[in-house]
Amino acid sequence: MSSRDSFLADSLHLVVLVSFAIAQPLFDLLSRNVGFFVARRSQPLDIILFVLIVCYVPPLVFILIEGITAVLGRTVRKSIHGLIVASLAASVILPILRPIAGVPGSVLIAGAALFGVITALGTLRFYPVRLFLTVLSPVVVIFPGLFLFYSPVSRAVFVHPAAEVPEAAFRAGRNAVEFFVVSLEGARPRLQFAQSAGGGTYTLVSANGQSEERIVAADGASIRLVTHSLVGYLDAVVVSGDFVEARGWAVDVKNLELPKAILVFANGELRYAGHTGSVARPEIAAHFGKAALQEAGFSYTFPLQLSDGGNNLEVRVFAVSKGGVAAELIYPAGYRWRKKPLPLELAEPLKQMRFLEHGIRIPVVETNEPRIGADTSEDLGRVVGEMADRWRKKSSSLRIPVVETNEPRIGADASEDLGRVQGRGRW
Repeated sequence: MSSRDSFLADSLHLVVLVSFAIAQPLFDLLSRNVGFFVARRSQPLDIILFVLIVCYVPPLVFILIEGITAVLGRTVRKSIHGLIVASLAASVILPILRPIAGVPGSVLIAGAALFGVITALGTLRFYPVRLFLTVLSPVVVIFPGLFLFYSPVSRAVFVHPAAEVPEAAFRAGRNAVEFFVVSLEGARPRLQFAQSAGGGTYTLVSANGQSEERIVAADGASIRLVTHSLVGYLDAVVVSGDFVEARGWAVDVKNLELPKAILVFANGELRYAGHTGSVARPEIAAHFGKAALQEAGFSYTFPLQLSDGGNNLEVRVFAVSKGGVAAELIYPAGYRWRKKPLPLELAEPLKQMRFLEHGIRIPVVETNEPRIGADTSEDLGRVVGEMADRWRKKSSSLRIPVVETNEPRIGADASEDLGRVQGRGRW
Protein backbone atom coordinates (compact mmCIF):
# COMPACT_ATOMS: atom_id res chain seq x y z
CA MET A 1 0.00 0.00 0.00
CA SER A 2 1.38 3.41 -1.01
CA SER A 3 1.89 6.19 1.50
CA ARG A 4 -1.07 8.08 -0.01
CA ASP A 5 -3.43 5.09 0.25
CA SER A 6 -2.22 4.41 3.78
CA PHE A 7 -2.92 8.03 4.80
CA LEU A 8 -6.47 7.90 3.35
CA ALA A 9 -7.20 4.60 5.12
CA ASP A 10 -5.87 5.98 8.41
CA SER A 11 -8.02 9.10 7.98
CA LEU A 12 -11.14 6.98 7.45
CA HIS A 13 -10.34 4.96 10.57
CA LEU A 14 -10.07 8.17 12.61
CA VAL A 15 -13.54 9.27 11.44
CA VAL A 16 -14.92 5.85 12.46
CA LEU A 17 -13.33 5.98 15.91
CA VAL A 18 -14.54 9.55 16.52
CA SER A 19 -18.06 8.41 15.61
CA PHE A 20 -17.92 5.74 18.33
CA ALA A 21 -15.96 7.71 20.93
CA ILE A 22 -17.55 11.18 20.67
CA ALA A 23 -20.50 11.45 18.28
CA GLN A 24 -22.64 8.44 19.22
CA PRO A 25 -22.50 8.95 23.04
CA LEU A 26 -23.35 12.62 22.59
CA PHE A 27 -26.23 11.87 20.22
CA ASP A 28 -27.60 9.28 22.62
CA LEU A 29 -27.56 11.80 25.46
CA LEU A 30 -29.20 14.59 23.45
CA SER A 31 -31.88 12.31 21.99
CA ARG A 32 -33.08 11.77 25.57
CA ASN A 33 -32.87 15.50 26.35
CA VAL A 34 -34.46 17.30 23.42
CA GLY A 35 -35.05 20.26 25.74
CA PHE A 36 -31.37 21.13 25.23
CA PHE A 37 -32.24 22.43 21.76
CA VAL A 38 -35.69 23.73 22.67
CA ALA A 39 -34.39 25.83 25.56
CA ARG A 40 -31.83 27.43 23.26
CA ARG A 41 -34.43 27.99 20.54
CA SER A 42 -32.24 26.12 18.07
CA GLN A 43 -33.40 26.26 14.46
CA PRO A 44 -33.29 23.13 12.25
CA LEU A 45 -30.21 24.45 10.44
CA ASP A 46 -28.48 25.00 13.81
CA ILE A 47 -29.07 21.35 14.77
CA ILE A 48 -27.82 20.04 11.42
CA LEU A 49 -24.66 22.17 11.66
CA PHE A 50 -24.14 20.93 15.21
CA VAL A 51 -24.31 17.31 14.01
CA LEU A 52 -21.83 17.95 11.19
CA ILE A 53 -19.39 19.66 13.55
CA VAL A 54 -19.54 16.86 16.12
CA CYS A 55 -19.09 14.11 13.51
CA TYR A 56 -16.45 15.58 11.24
CA VAL A 57 -14.55 18.48 12.82
CA PRO A 58 -12.65 16.41 15.47
CA PRO A 59 -11.41 13.84 12.91
CA LEU A 60 -10.45 16.66 10.53
CA VAL A 61 -8.33 18.16 13.31
CA PHE A 62 -6.62 14.81 13.92
CA ILE A 63 -6.08 14.32 10.17
CA LEU A 64 -4.56 17.81 9.93
CA ILE A 65 -2.17 16.99 12.77
CA GLU A 66 -1.10 13.79 11.03
CA GLY A 67 -0.67 15.65 7.74
CA ILE A 68 1.61 18.17 9.36
CA THR A 69 3.72 15.52 11.06
CA ALA A 70 3.98 13.59 7.76
CA VAL A 71 6.65 16.04 6.60
CA LEU A 72 8.84 14.65 9.39
CA GLY A 73 8.62 11.17 7.96
CA ARG A 74 6.29 8.19 7.79
CA THR A 75 7.46 6.79 11.13
CA VAL A 76 6.59 10.01 12.98
CA ARG A 77 3.17 10.20 11.35
CA LYS A 78 2.42 6.55 12.19
CA SER A 79 3.46 7.14 15.80
CA ILE A 80 1.10 10.12 16.10
CA HIS A 81 -1.63 8.07 14.43
CA GLY A 82 -1.13 5.25 16.92
CA LEU A 83 -1.35 7.70 19.83
CA ILE A 84 -4.63 9.18 18.56
CA VAL A 85 -6.09 5.71 17.90
CA ALA A 86 -5.14 4.55 21.40
CA SER A 87 -6.86 7.57 22.98
CA LEU A 88 -10.06 7.17 20.97
CA ALA A 89 -10.23 3.39 21.51
CA ALA A 90 -9.82 3.89 25.27
CA SER A 91 -12.66 6.45 25.18
CA VAL A 92 -14.86 3.91 23.40
CA ILE A 93 -14.29 1.04 25.85
CA LEU A 94 -14.30 3.01 29.12
CA PRO A 95 -18.12 3.57 29.25
CA ILE A 96 -18.56 -0.16 28.62
CA LEU A 97 -16.28 -1.06 31.54
CA ARG A 98 -17.71 1.54 33.93
CA PRO A 99 -20.82 -0.46 34.99
CA ILE A 100 -18.65 -3.31 36.31
CA ALA A 101 -19.30 -3.34 40.06
CA GLY A 102 -16.60 -3.55 42.66
CA VAL A 103 -13.74 -2.53 40.36
CA PRO A 104 -11.76 0.58 41.37
CA GLY A 105 -11.77 3.47 38.93
CA SER A 106 -8.02 3.34 38.51
CA VAL A 107 -8.24 -0.28 37.38
CA LEU A 108 -10.95 0.59 34.85
CA ILE A 109 -8.84 3.43 33.44
CA ALA A 110 -5.82 1.15 33.22
CA GLY A 111 -7.90 -1.49 31.42
CA ALA A 112 -9.22 1.11 28.96
CA ALA A 113 -5.68 2.37 28.34
CA LEU A 114 -4.48 -1.20 27.71
CA PHE A 115 -7.33 -1.75 25.24
CA GLY A 116 -6.35 1.48 23.48
CA VAL A 117 -2.73 0.41 23.15
CA ILE A 118 -3.70 -3.02 21.77
CA THR A 119 -6.05 -1.39 19.25
CA ALA A 120 -3.34 1.06 18.15
CA LEU A 121 -0.77 -1.74 17.69
CA GLY A 122 -3.38 -3.75 15.78
CA THR A 123 -4.06 -0.92 13.32
CA LEU A 124 -0.31 -0.43 12.77
CA ARG A 125 0.71 -4.09 12.41
CA PHE A 126 -2.28 -6.29 11.56
CA TYR A 127 -4.31 -6.01 8.38
CA PRO A 128 -7.47 -7.71 9.83
CA VAL A 129 -7.79 -4.91 12.45
CA ARG A 130 -7.55 -2.23 9.76
CA LEU A 131 -10.07 -4.15 7.64
CA PHE A 132 -12.47 -4.34 10.58
CA LEU A 133 -12.34 -0.55 11.04
CA THR A 134 -12.87 -0.10 7.30
CA VAL A 135 -15.97 -2.33 7.41
CA LEU A 136 -17.34 -0.13 10.20
CA SER A 137 -16.97 3.01 8.07
CA PRO A 138 -20.74 3.31 7.24
CA VAL A 139 -21.33 4.44 10.83
CA VAL A 140 -19.94 7.85 9.89
CA VAL A 141 -23.28 8.53 8.14
CA ILE A 142 -25.52 6.07 10.03
CA PHE A 143 -25.05 7.70 13.45
CA PRO A 144 -25.90 11.26 12.36
CA GLY A 145 -28.72 9.94 10.15
CA LEU A 146 -30.35 8.06 13.03
CA PHE A 147 -30.04 11.12 15.26
CA LEU A 148 -31.56 13.52 12.75
CA PHE A 149 -34.28 11.31 11.26
CA TYR A 150 -35.29 8.70 13.87
CA SER A 151 -34.63 10.18 17.32
CA PRO A 152 -36.97 12.59 19.17
CA VAL A 153 -34.75 15.39 17.83
CA SER A 154 -36.27 14.82 14.40
CA ARG A 155 -39.42 16.65 15.56
CA ALA A 156 -37.32 19.75 16.14
CA VAL A 157 -35.46 19.40 12.83
CA PHE A 158 -38.35 18.61 10.51
CA VAL A 159 -41.16 20.92 11.61
CA HIS A 160 -44.43 20.47 9.74
CA PRO A 161 -45.26 23.66 7.80
CA ALA A 162 -48.67 23.82 9.49
CA ALA A 163 -46.95 24.14 12.86
CA GLU A 164 -45.02 27.22 11.84
CA VAL A 165 -46.53 30.66 12.43
CA PRO A 166 -45.40 33.25 9.88
CA GLU A 167 -43.68 36.28 11.32
CA ALA A 168 -46.21 38.53 9.58
CA ALA A 169 -48.92 37.06 11.84
CA PHE A 170 -47.46 38.90 14.85
CA ARG A 171 -47.97 42.58 15.53
CA ALA A 172 -45.76 45.01 17.41
CA GLY A 173 -46.10 44.88 21.18
CA ARG A 174 -47.96 42.22 23.15
CA ASN A 175 -49.50 39.30 21.26
CA ALA A 176 -52.04 36.81 22.59
CA VAL A 177 -50.80 33.33 21.68
CA GLU A 178 -52.79 30.15 22.16
CA PHE A 179 -51.36 26.63 22.01
CA PHE A 180 -53.12 23.41 21.15
CA VAL A 181 -52.03 19.90 22.11
CA VAL A 182 -52.91 16.76 20.20
CA SER A 183 -53.56 13.99 22.72
CA LEU A 184 -54.80 10.43 22.29
CA GLU A 185 -58.14 9.43 23.76
CA GLY A 186 -57.87 5.69 23.31
CA ALA A 187 -56.97 5.31 19.65
CA ARG A 188 -58.63 8.61 18.65
CA PRO A 189 -56.57 11.83 18.57
CA ARG A 190 -58.09 14.86 20.29
CA LEU A 191 -57.22 18.53 19.89
CA GLN A 192 -57.09 20.26 23.26
CA PHE A 193 -56.55 23.93 24.04
CA ALA A 194 -53.47 24.38 26.20
CA GLN A 195 -52.58 28.01 26.70
CA SER A 196 -49.10 28.34 28.13
CA ALA A 197 -49.08 29.38 31.75
CA GLY A 198 -45.40 30.22 31.72
CA GLY A 199 -46.04 33.68 30.26
CA GLY A 200 -47.88 34.82 33.36
CA THR A 201 -51.26 35.23 31.57
CA TYR A 202 -53.10 35.52 34.90
CA THR A 203 -51.87 36.30 38.40
CA LEU A 204 -53.65 35.55 41.67
CA VAL A 205 -53.14 38.41 44.13
CA SER A 206 -54.49 39.35 47.55
CA ALA A 207 -55.33 42.99 48.17
CA ASN A 208 -55.51 42.85 51.95
CA GLY A 209 -53.51 39.94 53.24
CA GLN A 210 -55.78 36.92 53.34
CA SER A 211 -58.92 38.66 52.01
CA GLU A 212 -60.19 40.36 48.87
CA GLU A 213 -58.35 38.10 46.48
CA ARG A 214 -58.50 38.96 42.81
CA ILE A 215 -57.03 37.78 39.54
CA VAL A 216 -55.00 40.11 37.34
CA ALA A 217 -54.86 39.46 33.58
CA ALA A 218 -51.80 40.03 31.41
CA ASP A 219 -53.14 43.42 30.25
CA GLY A 220 -53.44 44.59 33.86
CA ALA A 221 -57.22 44.17 34.06
CA SER A 222 -58.42 43.22 37.55
CA ILE A 223 -60.88 40.31 37.73
CA ARG A 224 -62.99 40.29 40.89
CA LEU A 225 -63.80 37.05 42.68
CA VAL A 226 -67.58 36.96 43.08
CA THR A 227 -68.86 33.89 44.87
CA HIS A 228 -71.45 31.96 42.85
CA SER A 229 -71.19 34.35 39.88
CA LEU A 230 -70.05 31.22 38.08
CA VAL A 231 -70.93 27.71 39.15
CA GLY A 232 -68.63 24.75 38.69
CA TYR A 233 -67.39 21.58 40.27
CA LEU A 234 -64.03 19.88 40.20
CA ASP A 235 -65.06 16.26 39.82
CA ALA A 236 -61.64 14.69 40.34
CA VAL A 237 -57.93 15.40 40.46
CA VAL A 238 -55.65 12.48 39.61
CA VAL A 239 -51.88 12.66 40.15
CA SER A 240 -49.63 10.32 38.17
CA GLY A 241 -45.93 10.95 38.62
CA ASP A 242 -45.22 14.55 37.69
CA PHE A 243 -48.51 15.01 35.87
CA VAL A 244 -51.94 16.04 37.12
CA GLU A 245 -55.29 15.43 35.46
CA ALA A 246 -58.14 17.73 36.49
CA ARG A 247 -61.74 16.95 35.47
CA GLY A 248 -64.84 19.04 36.09
CA TRP A 249 -67.30 21.57 34.67
CA ALA A 250 -68.12 25.27 34.95
CA VAL A 251 -70.96 27.58 33.80
CA ASP A 252 -71.57 31.32 33.89
CA VAL A 253 -74.98 31.07 35.55
CA LYS A 254 -75.81 34.76 35.20
CA ASN A 255 -75.54 34.77 31.41
CA LEU A 256 -76.00 31.00 30.87
CA GLU A 257 -72.85 30.75 28.80
CA LEU A 258 -69.50 29.02 28.92
CA PRO A 259 -66.68 30.64 30.91
CA LYS A 260 -63.94 32.51 29.12
CA ALA A 261 -61.21 30.46 30.80
CA ILE A 262 -60.46 27.84 33.44
CA LEU A 263 -57.40 28.69 35.55
CA VAL A 264 -55.36 26.29 37.70
CA PHE A 265 -53.03 27.77 40.33
CA ALA A 266 -50.50 25.75 42.36
CA ASN A 267 -49.26 27.51 45.49
CA GLY A 268 -50.42 30.80 44.00
CA GLU A 269 -48.61 30.31 40.68
CA LEU A 270 -50.51 29.85 37.43
CA ARG A 271 -49.78 26.39 36.05
CA TYR A 272 -52.49 26.07 33.42
CA ALA A 273 -55.06 28.16 31.58
CA GLY A 274 -57.59 26.51 29.32
CA HIS A 275 -61.16 26.40 28.04
CA THR A 276 -64.14 24.18 28.66
CA GLY A 277 -65.37 22.01 25.83
CA SER A 278 -62.92 19.12 25.99
CA VAL A 279 -65.56 16.89 27.65
CA ALA A 280 -69.27 16.81 26.75
CA ARG A 281 -71.63 17.27 29.71
CA PRO A 282 -75.18 16.81 28.40
CA GLU A 283 -76.56 16.62 31.95
CA ILE A 284 -75.34 20.18 32.62
CA ALA A 285 -77.06 21.43 29.47
CA ALA A 286 -80.26 19.64 30.49
CA HIS A 287 -80.15 21.08 34.01
CA PHE A 288 -79.80 24.68 32.84
CA GLY A 289 -82.00 24.20 29.77
CA LYS A 290 -79.44 25.44 27.25
CA ALA A 291 -77.87 23.17 24.64
CA ALA A 292 -74.67 25.23 24.34
CA LEU A 293 -73.74 24.33 27.92
CA GLN A 294 -73.11 20.76 26.82
CA GLU A 295 -69.54 21.97 26.27
CA ALA A 296 -69.19 22.98 29.93
CA GLY A 297 -66.95 20.03 30.82
CA PHE A 298 -63.16 20.06 30.91
CA SER A 299 -60.41 17.54 31.37
CA TYR A 300 -56.80 18.71 31.45
CA THR A 301 -53.55 16.84 31.89
CA PHE A 302 -50.57 19.05 32.59
CA PRO A 303 -47.12 18.77 34.20
CA LEU A 304 -46.92 19.83 37.80
CA GLN A 305 -43.86 19.56 40.04
CA LEU A 306 -45.06 18.26 43.39
CA SER A 307 -43.11 19.43 46.42
CA ASP A 308 -42.79 17.06 49.37
CA GLY A 309 -44.97 14.52 47.61
CA GLY A 310 -47.80 17.05 47.41
CA ASN A 311 -48.12 17.49 51.20
CA ASN A 312 -47.42 21.22 51.03
CA LEU A 313 -49.16 21.75 47.71
CA GLU A 314 -52.28 23.85 47.27
CA VAL A 315 -54.11 23.55 43.94
CA ARG A 316 -56.98 25.96 43.26
CA VAL A 317 -59.21 26.08 40.19
CA PHE A 318 -61.10 29.19 39.01
CA ALA A 319 -63.57 29.93 36.23
CA VAL A 320 -63.41 33.36 34.57
CA SER A 321 -66.46 34.83 32.83
CA LYS A 322 -66.45 36.88 29.64
CA GLY A 323 -67.79 39.76 31.72
CA GLY A 324 -64.63 40.00 33.80
CA VAL A 325 -65.54 38.24 37.06
CA ALA A 326 -64.33 34.92 38.43
CA ALA A 327 -65.32 32.32 40.99
CA GLU A 328 -63.54 29.41 42.59
CA LEU A 329 -64.92 26.00 41.76
CA ILE A 330 -66.35 23.66 44.38
CA TYR A 331 -63.99 20.83 45.27
CA PRO A 332 -64.93 17.17 45.82
CA ALA A 333 -65.15 15.59 49.26
CA GLY A 334 -61.70 14.59 50.48
CA TYR A 335 -59.95 17.21 48.36
CA ARG A 336 -56.60 17.66 50.10
CA TRP A 337 -55.03 20.49 48.13
CA ARG A 338 -57.07 23.40 49.46
CA LYS A 339 -55.61 24.62 52.72
CA LYS A 340 -56.66 28.28 52.95
CA PRO A 341 -60.18 29.41 53.89
CA LEU A 342 -62.57 29.84 50.97
CA PRO A 343 -64.28 33.15 50.06
CA LEU A 344 -67.42 32.60 52.19
CA GLU A 345 -65.31 31.84 55.24
CA LEU A 346 -63.16 34.87 54.53
CA ALA A 347 -66.26 37.07 54.32
CA GLU A 348 -67.45 35.80 57.70
CA PRO A 349 -64.96 33.68 59.69
CA LEU A 350 -67.34 30.92 60.73
CA LYS A 351 -66.57 27.24 60.35
CA GLN A 352 -70.10 26.73 59.04
CA MET A 353 -69.09 28.70 55.95
CA ARG A 354 -66.57 26.03 55.07
CA PHE A 355 -69.36 23.45 54.92
CA LEU A 356 -71.58 25.68 52.80
CA GLU A 357 -68.74 26.49 50.40
CA HIS A 358 -68.37 22.80 49.65
CA GLY A 359 -72.08 22.25 49.12
CA ILE A 360 -72.65 20.47 52.46
CA ARG A 361 -76.07 21.38 53.81
CA ILE A 362 -76.57 22.44 57.43
CA PRO A 363 -80.11 21.81 58.77
CA VAL A 364 -81.66 24.89 60.38
CA VAL A 365 -84.86 25.09 62.47
CA GLU A 366 -86.77 28.23 63.41
CA THR A 367 -87.35 28.73 67.14
CA ASN A 368 -88.95 31.26 69.44
CA GLU A 369 -86.49 30.56 72.24
CA PRO A 370 -84.46 33.62 73.35
CA ARG A 371 -81.10 33.71 71.60
CA ILE A 372 -77.95 33.62 73.66
CA GLY A 373 -75.01 34.62 71.51
CA ALA A 374 -71.38 35.29 72.35
CA ASP A 375 -69.51 37.09 69.61
CA THR A 376 -67.26 39.25 71.82
CA SER A 377 -65.73 39.01 75.27
CA GLU A 378 -68.43 41.39 76.59
CA ASP A 379 -71.15 39.12 75.14
CA LEU A 380 -69.54 36.14 76.86
CA GLY A 381 -69.69 37.94 80.21
CA ARG A 382 -73.38 38.69 79.71
CA VAL A 383 -74.12 35.08 78.71
CA VAL A 384 -72.34 33.70 81.75
CA GLY A 385 -74.21 36.12 84.02
CA GLU A 386 -77.58 35.29 82.46
CA MET A 387 -77.00 31.55 82.72
CA ALA A 388 -75.94 31.88 86.35
CA ASP A 389 -79.02 33.96 87.08
CA ARG A 390 -81.30 31.40 85.44
CA TRP A 391 -79.65 28.62 87.39
CA ARG A 392 -80.20 30.40 90.67
CA LYS A 393 -83.81 31.10 89.84
CA LYS A 394 -84.25 27.53 88.62
CA SER A 395 -86.10 28.89 85.66
CA SER A 396 -87.12 26.77 82.74
CA SER A 397 -84.20 24.88 81.37
CA LEU A 398 -82.59 26.12 78.19
CA ARG A 399 -83.70 24.06 75.23
CA ILE A 400 -81.49 23.30 72.28
CA PRO A 401 -83.39 23.01 68.99
CA VAL A 402 -82.85 19.65 67.30
CA VAL A 403 -83.77 18.77 63.73
CA GLU A 404 -83.87 15.36 62.10
CA THR A 405 -81.57 15.02 59.09
CA ASN A 406 -80.37 12.39 56.64
CA GLU A 407 -76.96 14.04 56.31
CA PRO A 408 -74.05 11.78 57.42
CA ARG A 409 -73.17 12.39 61.06
CA ILE A 410 -69.72 13.70 61.90
CA GLY A 411 -69.14 13.38 65.63
CA ALA A 412 -66.12 13.95 67.83
CA ASP A 413 -66.71 12.65 71.33
CA ALA A 414 -63.12 11.68 72.08
CA SER A 415 -59.63 12.51 70.86
CA GLU A 416 -59.72 9.41 68.67
CA ASP A 417 -62.99 10.62 67.11
CA LEU A 418 -61.43 14.00 66.43
CA GLY A 419 -58.60 12.30 64.54
CA ARG A 420 -61.10 10.41 62.41
CA VAL A 421 -63.04 13.60 61.67
CA GLN A 422 -59.86 15.38 60.55
CA GLY A 423 -58.94 12.36 58.46
CA ARG A 424 -62.25 12.60 56.60
CA GLY A 425 -60.90 15.78 54.99
CA ARG A 426 -64.32 17.15 53.99
CA TRP A 427 -62.61 20.43 53.19
